[in-house]
Amino acid sequence: MSISTRFVQVFAALLAGCLALAPQTRAADLLSKQWQEQREAMNALGDAACKGDQQAYQRLQSLQEHQDPVAITELSWLTWEADCKPHPFKVPNSRLFEYETLRDLAYRTTYYGYMTAAYLGYPVAQAILAETNMNHISEAPDFRKETLCLFHLAMTGGFETAGATLGERYLTGRGLFRSRARAKALYNVALGDAVQDSAMDTLKAAFPDVRHNRALAKAYLDKELAKCPERLKVKEGRITAFDPENTLQ
Repeated sequence: MSISTRFVQVFAALLAGCLALAPQTRAADLLSKQWQEQREAMNALGDAACKGDQQAYQRLQSLQEHQDPVAITELSWLTWEADCKPHPFKVPNSRLFEYETLRDLAYRTTYYGYMTAAYLGYPVAQAILAETNMNHISEAPDFRKETLCLFHLAMTGGFETAGATLGERYLTGRGLFRSRARAKALYNVALGDAVQDSAMDTLKAAFPDVRHNRALAKAYLDKELAKCPERLKVKEGRITAFDPENTLQ
């Protein structure tokens, strides 16, 4: 996949958002049974690989080759996690752009890993990518629409915690226009997961009387998903127009 030199230069800033969110996504917030079981298995492999287990690392690589989005997410975390033991990160020099270092390539590889997993439908990766993209959401209208779409896809896929992250932004105006109505609707969505973090605390203080209403949450998400960019061709809460074969090239 081609990429401009300018876009390579912003990956350090983009990944700062990933680092802020990634530890939270490894906590006990629940997904659907399908995703949660895969997530727990990949987290176990990732933790082992982080400690230097090469068999675990190779198993994740094998699953990545078969386009397993949860394994791809775990490998992206490993690529960036500074506390992990050294693991093979060898690439041909042809993968480097002009003036790009191996660390720059790590930024790019991590970002594209999360992007691949997100577009393959993994809710946690969708939330990570969306929060990362928020650092540059004002650059283009289409980019803004796609980022917001990823947030709402993550919630629809069972990662309702993403609603708290986005809701806090609407409440405070951080990176988005202020909207108490949207913040309140997103808090209602996030209550479906009921994970407590700083964003949830902020929303709870603003809307102390809100109780989770599943029907309202679904109606809100359906309305927002209808605004997703045409190129993603979102149908029934899933992206249907993504070709993962070209993503990490």
